[in-house]
Amino acid sequence: MYYNVVGMDYVAADVEGTLTAGSMWRGIGRYLTETGREGAYQRLVARTLPGILAMRLGLIERQSYKNRWLEMEAGLLTGYTPDDMAALAEWIVEKELWPLRRPEVVAELIAHQEAGRVIVLASGMYEIVLQTLARRFEAERVETAGTVLAYRDGHFEGRFVGPVCVAEEKARRVSL
Repeated sequence: MYYNVVGMDYVAADVEGTLTAGSMWRGIGRYLTETGREGAYQRLVARTLPGILAMRLGLIERQSYKNRWLEMEAGLLTGYTPDDMAALAEWIVEKELWPLRRPEVVAELIAHQEAGRVIVLASGMYEIVLQTLARRFEAERVETAGTVLAYRDGHFEGRFVGPVCVAEEKARRVSL
């Protein structure tokens, strides 16, 4: 989407399903598996199978359940330090998001950058993951609008500051 707000041109792009075929939630699962936390992840998957089935059958609202899944998955990261979260974000971008990027979308965003527009990557994924992905564009004019994580005493609390950045929240954050 192309916008002009108070003389500033910018382009907002969704990430999962648009910029990349990869997904953060899948990347978190793979990361936990590769770093010895597969059991915790598998227990989460097993515990949530009825909800996943209900979502796929249309018995519960899809986006609400996906938001809930992100919250439950975040609980597995409780206690991570900012450095731990940065390592997780780098791993997700390196192993999941960037390899599955859509070259035509990346090219279009780069063309917008070259035309002087600010790129805004907007997604429900964690802000730190979006910021890590944004660095792949190697430009100063890439902003992010993602789900903000809550920290206390230098450790991730396993919850978010505010709502997941999807739907109306994403539109609100991009228009600021």
